[in-house]
Amino acid sequence: LGDGTTSNASSPQAVIGGLKFTSISAVAYSRTCGLTSRGAAYCWGYNGSGVLGDGTTTDSGVNGPQAVIGGLKFVSLGAGWYHACGLTSRGAAYCWGDNGYGQLGDGTTTTSGVNGPQAVIGGLKFASILTGEHQTCGLTSRGAAYCWGYNGGGSLGDGTTSTSGVNGPQAVIGGLKFASLSTGGYHFTCGITSRGAAYCWGSNHFGQLGDGTTTDSGVNGPQAVIGSLKFASIGAGGNHSCGLTASGAAYCWGDNGYGQLGDGTTTTSGVNGPQSVQ
Repeated sequence: LGDGTTSNASSPQAVIGGLKFTSISAVAYSRTCGLTSRGAAYCWGYNGSGVLGDGTTTDSGVNGPQAVIGGLKFVSLGAGWYHACGLTSRGAAYCWGDNGYGQLGDGTTTTSGVNGPQAVIGGLKFASILTGEHQTCGLTSRGAAYCWGYNGGGSLGDGTTSTSGVNGPQAVIGGLKFASLSTGGYHFTCGITSRGAAYCWGSNHFGQLGDGTTTDSGVNGPQAVIGSLKFASIGAGGNHSCGLTASGAAYCWGDNGYGQLGDGTTTTSGVNGPQSVQ
């Protein structure tokens, strides 16, 4: 909670330290990160693998927000399950935390630990960066997508099922230009083009790719979401995805065991693709 205690709370608690944040992200596995107006990053909570980026592997505990070391100024942050990434005003990407699959993109598979943010190799300049469970994706200003890290089911979209490891960012195949991307919790990614067409790639057991199958994309890269819908935004969850049209209509697809598709059922969409939220 960052409130100077380690107790659960039944009502909102103020984050200690008097910091003023312009954005904040609460992510899986008990961690939160925030960005100040001057671009300084702070994280608090669980710190396994150095995912707080504060130069330690000690949970923040009662100490609240901890400054990410290195003196970097970020314009955006992406906090994944076990790692985090930040983007500078010049489009340079830095990541920290767990790196068992190369999800930090620094040319190693060494966890950052006490070393804080590590520069993503390849010299690419990104307009946005997204972090999933064990993978990271970046989008350039021209709409080209690159992903790195774990590649089970083809979650990197690079035409292989090989984890990037020490190879850093890999280009997503297909020549598509994306307006936005969203990485899911369990090894898949979705994006929408400037014309509103949705594509997804990676694991597809529940139909979370929305392509009319339950087959992982594998070496085939991005798969078109069926139904000819045009989306203004898209979000990838744990095992499901949702898109919002320009008129505000919501559609979801994938796992629905808890009713997360919002279609009035608890039936997984499977091969049926997007379902209208009721």
